Amino acid sequence: LTALSRFCKFNDLCMNEAVRAGIVPVLLEAGQNYVLMEDAFSLLMALIRMPIGREELFRCGAVQYFVDHLHDLAYQDRALAALSNWIQKDTKKIKEALNHKEIMHSIARAVETCHNESIIDSLNTLLNSSKTLTQKMGKDKIIFPALLAKLRSPRLKANTKVNTLRAINRLCKLSRDKAALASQYNLVEELSAARSENSKATLVVNLIDKTLSLF
Repeated sequence: LTALSRFCKFNDLCMNEAVRAGIVPVLLEAGQNYVLMEDAFSLLMALIRMPIGREELFRCGAVQYFVDHLHDLAYQDRALAALSNWIQKDTKKIKEALNHKEIMHSIARAVETCHNESIIDSLNTLLNSSKTLTQKMGKDKIIFPALLAKLRSPRLKANTKVNTLRAINRLCKLSRDKAALASQYNLVEELSAARSENSKATLVVNLIDKTLSLF
């Protein structure tokens, strides 16, 4: 599997032939084995860039495979990255597949538990791809506490802080009841505190002001 991964991952012709030969079910099965998972997961993600790969991934149930791995601390960041990359290419199909309360909760839980800051980038990609998914995500009871906890972290990198605020802004902007949302999560107080702590960071301040103006 390692040899196949090295040979195919950056060779589209090879990848096309591998898909036609039935590699996707093999990878999904191998991806259940932790010894083989790294190479299998890497190849499954690489297949998303190819139309024939995405078609076969969808047919074989790979959306659920990636959703299942949102609970895996070692792979949850890459699982969300895979789904966010996929939804950019097959927006309608993947939006419909993800449009379930339980899946939104799994994504929110991954954001809450993941220590890799890149998961915020993937979350933003997902939110920007679909108004429907954003509104459903905004109703999940842990997404705002998860994002606010990250925002309060002194270890959060500057660019991730900006991206966290972008996610909060997107969720607030598309909420149908902004006043209730602000009250439920103390958003005005939380964002005002973040504004004071980051008063010299112009982009952060601008994003916070933009979000506060929604309430």
